[in-house]
Amino acid sequence: MPLHPRLAERLEFEAEQYPDLTSVPTEEAREAVREMARETDRLAGGPPSVALLRETSFRGPDGRVRLRVYLPVGPEQIPGVVAYFHSGGWIFGDLDTQDGICREITNRSGAAVVSVDYRRAPEHRFPAALGDAEAAVRWLAEPETAERLGYDPARLAVAGDDVGGNLALGVGRRLRTGGPPLAALILVCPVLGGSSPTASRAEFATGYGLEQSFVDWSWQQYLPHPDLLRDPDASPAEDPELAALPPVLLVSAECDPLRDDAAQLGDRLRAAGVPVTESRYAGMIHGFLDYRGLVEEAGHALEEIGTALRSALRPRPTGEGPLGAAAGA
Repeated sequence: MPLHPRLAERLEFEAEQYPDLTSVPTEEAREAVREMARETDRLAGGPPSVALLRETSFRGPDGRVRLRVYLPVGPEQIPGVVAYFHSGGWIFGDLDTQDGICREITNRSGAAVVSVDYRRAPEHRFPAALGDAEAAVRWLAEPETAERLGYDPARLAVAGDDVGGNLALGVGRRLRTGGPPLAALILVCPVLGGSSPTASRAEFATGYGLEQSFVDWSWQQYLPHPDLLRDPDASPAEDPELAALPPVLLVSAECDPLRDDAAQLGDRLRAAGVPVTESRYAGMIHGFLDYRGLVEEAGHALEEIGTALRSALRPRPTGEGPLGAAAGA
């Protein structure tokens, strides 16, 4: 299926309206990304209301890490919690740019969502972001934290979009031994690393929102040395062993240079015995959830994410898998 026409129009507008993020000072580029997020929220009718929103912080590996906590509207609330890691290519994105997405996820899942303001490159390079992400999930699993914020720490999931998906998978890998158990991993258009060429990287290298040149540049900003691209903590695609992970929902977009990376990950997870649900959205681009005001597919994906989390975080009969019987089949 070709690129959705509304997204094609939007990409043309953004190319004229906003600067090349790789060619302007970092803070200017970050403000441009915030402005784009405000505009896409406006196109979606504004951020949806939530029952509660509060900001807090915890002591991370190298100073305080800010968090934004969302509680859902509606009477049927599941007292589980989702740690969410935002997009932005390691450099951009923050609690504000993904605010609308987090509001959508908390309301559609009925779970608390905690957005993590991890340290960003180039000021803080690998493995700073992953260290903050892991520390945040461990902190959320502490009974004292859960009691203060109002959820069940035994019902914990991790989600992320773009590089946030990289962090979510990285946290899942790190917590396999000696960490709190996770009910699910939600990976949306994840950045996975790896150096092998793919058809999607060639086909969608330019003109589809996420430029392959930007992907390469962002890795350069994030990694202190290019050899670290082979480190599984930076590039989960390089991990030879993916067993013992929680069930995964893997959402990808057809017109995304990273599409085939996600498909390869799905194959490897299944081969390792990890329950995987894959959804590829036709005609969509990288980060298409942001365009929920333009294309109904974004709403469908958000509903799929909410349903998966609702299933993963609800109380379960003994012997039933975290994403329900069908998810592990």
